[in-house]
Amino acid sequence: MATKRKATKEAASAPPPKRNPEALGLSGEQYDDPVKRGALIASSPVVRGAVTGRKYAEPVFGAELDLTAYLAELNRQAAAVRAGDLSGVEALLVTQANTLDMIFNQFARKAAFSEYLNQMQAHLSLALKAQAQCRATLEALAEIKNPRPLAFVGARQAGCRLTHAARGCLFAPIDAISTTESRSGLSVTAPTGVQLRV
Repeated sequence: MATKRKATKEAASAPPPKRNPEALGLSGEQYDDPVKRGALIASSPVVRGAVTGRKYAEPVFGAELDLTAYLAELNRQAAAVRAGDLSGVEALLVTQANTLDMIFNQFARKAAFSEYLNQMQAHLSLALKAQAQCRATLEALAEIKNPRPLAFVGARQAGCRLTHAARGCLFAPIDAISTTESRSGLSVTAPTGVQLRV
């Protein structure tokens, strides 16, 4: 009896079997059919991002980073963004801008101490690319924090013809539209001043 109780205690206190961190644990009846499961997994941007992100995270966090847990966290973050909580995105952009600024400074410093012109040019080129990406990242953050107001002006209010937008032209005022006859006898409408070959 004591042995039976001891065996039960050991089974209860034993850690669960270690899961393969590279395996993706999915549950639900939509994953029962292997063909459908493969299609669902391959078409999910979150799953693709988790697989790629895990591979890039291995050198920093080790190969034990669990893919299923990572996918669950990415899904949680995506749900927060869908719900309107952009604090994670804002933190990501601030961190990226800071990192890009560090990269800029590192390459600019290397360029300043370069002995040869081609080294200096390579370092300055990389520095300026990092600086441009830093600026673009900060602009994206500013746009999230202070979005520009959008205004829609109807075509009639602006005195425009929508047919020109459908043809790839920007809206043109009605008085700047001319109709010409082509050699084939078709009427062609275009903004005044545009040369047409018909």
